[in-house]
Amino acid sequence: MAQDIIDQLCSLVSEFITRTIAKVRKDFREILITILILHISLPGRINFTQMGRFSNKSERTYRNRFECEYDWEKMNMELAKNMINRSKKKRLAVVVDASFLGKAGKKTPHVGLFWSGVNQAVKHGIELHSWAIVDADSRECVTIKAYQSPSPEEMKKKEQTRNEMFLEQLDDLDNCALSTS
Repeated sequence: MAQDIIDQLCSLVSEFITRTIAKVRKDFREILITILILHISLPGRINFTQMGRFSNKSERTYRNRFECEYDWEKMNMELAKNMINRSKKKRLAVVVDASFLGKAGKKTPHVGLFWSGVNQAVKHGIELHSWAIVDADSRECVTIKAYQSPSPEEMKKKEQTRNEMFLEQLDDLDNCALSTS
């Protein structure tokens, strides 16, 4: 029974990847399907060791695959275009969501003091912005791209405000959309 569900999920994901992203190598498609299934089925945090333990591929296979260059931005834009084309009423919105990740060290790039909504306080760590397209009718959301915020000190050096940073990111997204058209 469980194997039937996994097989069904594999075929659905494979069909979806084939339909939305034409130029994907077969080995990459297979590893992507495996990773998606592992993310759905494994509880808690997932790392390469766990993926190797709970699949038929080795930990080294996952590490090697993640070291390879892949145009995730193009894939995300293709998924977004697919969602836009399926949307019936075209009630779409571009959204941005900031996420805080606490970091203890000082070696992480762009580490600084950022607002943590969970803790309702300024904390030491990094901030990520995820840009997405949301279809209000089907309640679907596709992430297009994520950016790491420069630290407040770096922004002061560049004499840039947060609004200017968001506009710069939006301009980059526009260029990305035009390059995949």
